[in-house]
Amino acid sequence: MNREQFILQVELTSKAFRRFLVALCCGDSALADDVAQESYIKAYLSCGSFTNPEKFNVWIYRIGYNTFLNHKRGERLNVGYDHAKEFGKMIN
Repeated sequence: MNREQFILQVELTSKAFRRFLVALCCGDSALADDVAQESYIKAYLSCGSFTNPEKFNVWIYRIGYNTFLNHKRGERLNVGYDHAKEFGKMIN
């Protein structure tokens, strides 16, 4: 897939792809935009080896889903000491 084909495919799929990501991100449109941007970058960097433009939709959705999962895996729960102490009392 060349650059022009990639741009055309992005233009054809971007609205539906963003709706998919907003739903996946539980309405967090800022996170969905970040995931979309990262997904398109990953796809563009790999588009030279992608040979079936008819399957672009499936390909970009899979990249987006995996990018979202990687983001969620990377999140760390940050709580203050007082909050953690109160939570500890609740479960004991």
